[in-house]
Amino acid sequence: MLARQMNLRPSTINHLCSDSVDRVYIRTLEAICDALDISIHELIVEDSDA
Repeated sequence: MLARQMNLRPSTINHLCSDSVDRVYIRTLEAICDALDISIHELIVEDSDA
């Protein structure tokens, strides 16, 4: 479970995946990428509808 790997509450992970997020710390993004063994480019996807 990602939340457990990152030592975060599951609700925090859910919030990060929601449309209501207005900012995220770069260290948090780095930790997510490390936990998932992916690059930042794989994590962030441009929304062409925005």
